[in-house]
Amino acid sequence: MEGQGVKSDYVQAYYWSLLGAAGGQQEAAKTAAWLRQRMTPEQIAAADQLPRTPERARSLRDAARAGDLEKVKALLTANPKLIDAQDEDGFTPRSRLPSPDSRR
Repeated sequence: MEGQGVKSDYVQAYYWSLLGAAGGQQEAAKTAAWLRQRMTPEQIAAADQLPRTPERARSLRDAARAGDLEKVKALLTANPKLIDAQDEDGFTPRSRLPSPDSRR
């Protein structure tokens, strides 16, 4: 498995493979097993710290959509990894935050 022009990131690849496997994708389960054999214990631990399902990103997404900065801060303080979790639409909470121009 080699990406062209992209830095390999076993942590992210393993994370997304686990999500696919949780959704019933057999090929994703095989990929996760292949990756795990090549990862360090530290990399596996880092992947285990990432949110496992897009549902966990929903509360942060909803707070961002509502412009509720205090709730966004509280959720990120509790779990900083949520900022990079994709929701079911493929967006991260960071991309859902209102732009400074929209608050004028």
